[in-house]
Amino acid sequence: MEYVIKHGTGFSVEVGSPEEPEITRWTSWGNGDLQQSFMLHTPEGTLITDPVLPQQGEALKVLKRRAGRVAAILSLSPLHERHISEAARRYRAPVYGPPSAKKTTKYGRKLNARYDAAQPLPDGIQTIESGDENGEIWLYWQIPKGKKVLINADTIYGQNERGGMGGRNVSYWMQEKGIRLRATGTPSRTELRRRYERLDALDIDLILNGHNPLPLTNPKAAINEVLSSGTFEVHPSGVCTFMYLDFK
Repeated sequence: MEYVIKHGTGFSVEVGSPEEPEITRWTSWGNGDLQQSFMLHTPEGTLITDPVLPQQGEALKVLKRRAGRVAAILSLSPLHERHISEAARRYRAPVYGPPSAKKTTKYGRKLNARYDAAQPLPDGIQTIESGDENGEIWLYWQIPKGKKVLINADTIYGQNERGGMGGRNVSYWMQEKGIRLRATGTPSRTELRRRYERLDALDIDLILNGHNPLPLTNPKAAINEVLSSGTFEVHPSGVCTFMYLDFK
């Protein structure tokens, strides 16, 4: 990882090589919870997901250099407005968002299109409705000659190994060395299984999410295990429901 400012912004190639990156992760500290944004480098330009723009000029220069030509800004969840409007202005790029984005007027003014069959994304990148009531969208990319990756915002947390937290305390919901499925509201265990069992039909090598600094590898086995034997828990406030599993 290239650390631009300690505990500020860091960049790493998640898929590909430094010379030919396919997915670049950038990690942000100091803007609330640890946050992850991703650059998907396609022949038609770079797609940026749920951006958090650095506050430091040096980091912004690194971001601009790594991003190259930005084809679009992608919002995966109305809860991840982050710096979408500023990124759209800075990179003069259209913003794509989930159908539920109309409920959030702040970045709705910057929304150019919503994901649907009439608005295909470059390089065969697919959008999948997560089933969460907030309207989160998953991205599924079968990278040519590379890995098959699912990117989400807040519905699948977890990572296989401890670390990457930059010295910050780990929030329990990030499920360091484990997997945690999150759903808005109070859906039943049966409903959660229905939502996530759909992923068994996909070939997935990695799952990346909007907060964990490391990937979830061998994700289908992890999802199947948490659905069969994970802990089911409704948050005391009723705002969300979890199923989670610690890895040994």
